Amino acid sequence: MEIEFYQVGADGKDSRLDFHNDAVNPVFDPAVNGGSIKIRLVNTYDKPLFVSLIYLSMRFRVFTGLLPQGIVELQPNADCWIRDGRPVKLTLEEEVIHFKDPESVTYLKLIASTHFVDVKRFDQIELPAPLEKTDRAGRETSDYEPDASDWVTRLVAVSIANPQVTV
Repeated sequence: MEIEFYQVGADGKDSRLDFHNDAVNPVFDPAVNGGSIKIRLVNTYDKPLFVSLIYLSMRFRVFTGLLPQGIVELQPNADCWIRDGRPVKLTLEEEVIHFKDPESVTYLKLIASTHFVDVKRFDQIELPAPLEKTDRAGRETSDYEPDASDWVTRLVAVSIANPQVTV
């Protein structure tokens, strides 16, 4: 599987971002309300694959809704854009700004399998921000075991520098 990242410029044009060592660094631009990126997935395998891209936030949210039904079947050499090609807005968490953290790091978990996997079961709400006073969060467990005998995962770090902090 190949994954490509594009930064949407202030002029609306996309420019491909460098992606290596499983990390990408889009630029947060306060002048355009943070900016946005687009993500394209390409099946480079010689068999059809069921592909999912799961968002993992700093507050432990698990979101499987970047693709229709959380997962899409891609034929060999076929591609798809997450959110049907609509941009994903870049944000900095309130605590990153408040605590003057140098960056916001979130993750994308790519799962590719020759069998369908019900990734919607992984969805989880985020924990409260450290600046909030709320009850503790929890998660229900399940005995679900997917039939995914031929699969692979890849963890991608999305690191957004805090423009208010100079390193």
